[in-house]
Amino acid sequence: MAFAVAALLSASAVILLAGISEPPALSCSPRHPLIELREGAAFVLHHPLLRPIFATQFIFNTALFAIQAIYVPYAIHTLWLSATGVGMTLAAFGVGMIVGAAFAARARGGRVPGPGRRHLALAGGSP
Repeated sequence: MAFAVAALLSASAVILLAGISEPPALSCSPRHPLIELREGAAFVLHHPLLRPIFATQFIFNTALFAIQAIYVPYAIHTLWLSATGVGMTLAAFGVGMIVGAAFAARARGGRVPGPGRRHLALAGGSP
């Protein structure tokens, strides 16, 4: 059922987007992808709000991939979980992260440390 709804919504999006005319592309000189990457990295690393977000996501994603690379074989071979069981435990891990993030500020007495105050304010929350 969910697949049918997703397919219907995707087909509707294709039909609706097909009627939109795209403005002509501006001509610009071709640039090398490595130059673009260097400029983007310099922008992120020198921006006071993007730098800590980048550092956080880099550390988190690296750790998460390491955890999953270790956990999945462990869960299958040692805990004898099926693919469904592994998926359910990983889903519970995700739900736990969301619930933990929702209650993290409350656990700290409502205070968000460091530059997190600015991130929270930009996201529409209250520090």
